[in-house]
Amino acid sequence: MEPIKISTSDTKSYHDVLLERLLDDGTGDEKKCTLEAQGRLINTLVEVVTLFVADHPSIITIANIRIGTIKVIKVQGSKAKNTSWMRIILVREPGMVSSPSI
Repeated sequence: MEPIKISTSDTKSYHDVLLERLLDDGTGDEKKCTLEAQGRLINTLVEVVTLFVADHPSIITIANIRIGTIKVIKVQGSKAKNTSWMRIILVREPGMVSSPSI
């Protein structure tokens, strides 16, 4: 499945996408979801993940966090610049079932 690329600071819309991708589908299988952000949107990524894990602490865990830098494409003759990059993988462990209140 494609990673969710954080492109706006609207945390509510990402919460809904995470609910759809990670919560119980009746199978009880493990589910993973990757989120990515660059530059200033890393703060939004951290906020989205923190709020989502706090809302569903018994079923969702953070499996991996990667941080690095990447080169940004040159724009109209300017120099290429480095920018920060972050990827977080969330997991719903096998057998974890969401509560009815979710």
